[in-house]
Amino acid sequence: MTPEELQAQLTLTGIVCEVRRGEVYVETCWFCANTRWNLQLDPAHGRFNCWACNAGKDERLDHVLQERLGGAIYLPTSRRGPQSNTATPQHVIAFNHLSADKVPIAARFLSRRGIATHVAKQYGLVVCTEPNHRLAHRLVLPVSDFWTGQLVGHLGRTFTNQYPKYLSTLQTRIAAGYRVRSWRTACVLVEGFFDGIAVHRAGYHAAVLSGTTAPWVPEFGARLPAETPLVVMLDGEATDEAYRLSWSLQMVRSSVHIACLPKGRDPADFAPLVLNRFISKTLA
Repeated sequence: MTPEELQAQLTLTGIVCEVRRGEVYVETCWFCANTRWNLQLDPAHGRFNCWACNAGKDERLDHVLQERLGGAIYLPTSRRGPQSNTATPQHVIAFNHLSADKVPIAARFLSRRGIATHVAKQYGLVVCTEPNHRLAHRLVLPVSDFWTGQLVGHLGRTFTNQYPKYLSTLQTRIAAGYRVRSWRTACVLVEGFFDGIAVHRAGYHAAVLSGTTAPWVPEFGARLPAETPLVVMLDGEATDEAYRLSWSLQMVRSSVHIACLPKGRDPADFAPLVLNRFISKTLA
């Protein structure tokens, strides 16, 4: 696992971290709660260390990740470095790829959607270069279970007008998306993964519908903690679908908010700060 892959998975579980000099730096140490970015994770060598409390001298990184995060993180096996006991599901096997910034047309596609190179790397966006792969020549995004953070497949989005627009390796429809730390922070239901990234960057939980219909929505609403405000935010043209989803969710929750965007706009069109203010106003 590369530092970027580890960072992407930790980010999905709400852990604030960044890659520096080939290692993943975590803002808050899991052992001493120090918030000065002293916890360093080295996935290449399977080691970790906190400069504040000296945690990590005699432990392996894969062991502490499994102990701390359980099924919320996917640790692939590797010929080098630590070995994980987690089997690699067939539908999440790695494929040949390039980072999006190495493919100019893909980088321009993301730039028009407000996704800079560092954001693409943070969320694991790559271009599949594997010949004959289902997602070949598409922007590929890792898809993680909303509740556990476990990688469950990949979504491919065309950036060259291929048909269909989206292809997926998902074998079942589940609640996918991105979480933040606090359950007191609102959870926003959106249509697509680029919308989910925008909402997550704005500071909120994001659950991705992958369309405007999802059979798991009522169960999701019932499972979401009562203290978590729930917001339905679909594309501007999907007002009827937004009210229908709201109605189905109100069968299992006392309060559901609807954020109505202007026609022709979706959450991914807005900068994180603007989106944050819009959602905050919806909740007020």
